[in-house]
Amino acid sequence: MQTLNMRWYDAAQGKSKGIVLRSPRTDLTQTEVQAVMDNLVALKVIPSNYVTDYASIIDRTSNELFNLI
Repeated sequence: MQTLNMRWYDAAQGKSKGIVLRSPRTDLTQTEVQAVMDNLVALKVIPSNYVTDYASIIDRTSNELFNLI
């Protein structure tokens, strides 16, 4: 499963905030993701003192050994 990990950083407080989304589109571009991240700050979903830090797509695989219930 893939996830899109987006992070914002507040340099004054030394803190970061993040959002993780499951199953991102496979054709996402840096421009698209950065625009969405900047809009989340503009819409005050992320506090205005935070700036866009980074975004990454993480691919995780799981090999389940057993599931008893």
